[in-house]
Amino acid sequence: MTLADRGDHPLGKAARRTAALFFGAYALWMLQACGHTNEGSIELVGEAQGTTFSILYWPSEETPEADSVAKNVQRLLQTYNEAVSLWDPTSDLSRLNKGESMAQEDLSPLTIQTLAEGERLKNVTQGWMDPSVGKFTRAWGFLQNAPQLGQGFPQKDSLRIDSLWHSPVVVLDVNAFAQGLSVDLVVEQLVRWGVKHALVEIGGEVRALGSKPDGSPFLLGIDAPTKERKATPQKIIPLEDRAMATSGNYRKFTTDPRTGKRYGHTVNPFTGWTASTDLVSVTVLASTASEADGVATACMAMGLQKTKEMLKEHPEWNVYLLFGSEKEGWSEYSTLPTPR
Repeated sequence: MTLADRGDHPLGKAARRTAALFFGAYALWMLQACGHTNEGSIELVGEAQGTTFSILYWPSEETPEADSVAKNVQRLLQTYNEAVSLWDPTSDLSRLNKGESMAQEDLSPLTIQTLAEGERLKNVTQGWMDPSVGKFTRAWGFLQNAPQLGQGFPQKDSLRIDSLWHSPVVVLDVNAFAQGLSVDLVVEQLVRWGVKHALVEIGGEVRALGSKPDGSPFLLGIDAPTKERKATPQKIIPLEDRAMATSGNYRKFTTDPRTGKRYGHTVNPFTGWTASTDLVSVTVLASTASEADGVATACMAMGLQKTKEMLKEHPEWNVYLLFGSEKEGWSEYSTLPTPR
C-alpha cells in the first residue's frame, strides 16, 4: 500500500494533470475534478485481492492519522481475504468447498456475513445470482483451475453438466459480489472514523460516501466494451452516496482450443452453461457495492428483456446497459437519474 495526499504522490499529481485515474477489470475511469474540490483529501492506493484499490477521503477530527487508516484498511482487507478467498486454500470458504465440516461458531463473522449476503442477493435477483453455481464455474475453469468444459467436445460437455446437476457436492462461488462487499466494509469503517465524504474503489467496484465536500458528485466513466481500452469513456456517471458496479464478458472469457468459440465468465445458474446473453456491458447503481456487483452479474446472465422486467420490481436500482456490436454501433438502455 502506498499513502499519498493529492499533491505529493505521483499518482495524485497524475490525477491533477490528466483528470483521470484508471482502475479495475472493467475499465472504470475515476474522473477527479482539478482544483479546490479535492483540497484536504487523502488518497490511499495499493493492491489487495489480486487487484488494485483506491480510497479517496476527507478526514474529520475523529479520523485517525492517515498511516493508521492505511494499516487498518489493509488489515481489514486481509482478514476478509482469509475468510472468503477462493484462491486461499485455508480460507473458510475454501475449506467449506473441500467438504470440511465446520460449525457456525467455527466460521469467522465475515464469512457468515458474506454467505448471508449471497443468499439475500440470490433472492432479490430471483436466483440469477446464485453462489451455489460454483461447481459449474469451477468446471468451466473460471476459478483459476484447468477447465473440464469448453474444450471442443459439446456432447461431453452436456453429459458433464448433467452429472453436475445430479451431484450432491456444493461449491460456493462468491466472486459475483464479494469484491463489492469488501468495498462496503471499507466504507463502513470510514463512517466509524467520522468520515462523511469518500470514494472507495476495489477492482472496479465503487461506492461513494456522500458527495465531495463542496456538494458536487464524484464523476465516474464507463469504458466502451471493446477489447482494447479507448481514449475516452463511453459514459460519464455522477455518483453521490451510492455504489456502482460494471459487469461484462468483453475482456474476460475462455476460448475453446478446438473450435475457437469464446465462453464468457458469466454462468447461467439455471442451466450450468455459460450465459448466452445479448448484453455486452451492464452498469448498476445501488445503495451498496455488494448489491450493485451482484445485480450486475445477474443482469448479464438474464439478458436485456428479463433485466427490464426485473427493474420494474426494483426502482431503487439504476442501470446503464450496452448491447449490439461495435461494428454496427452500440445500443444503450438507461434508467440513470437525470444529473442535477
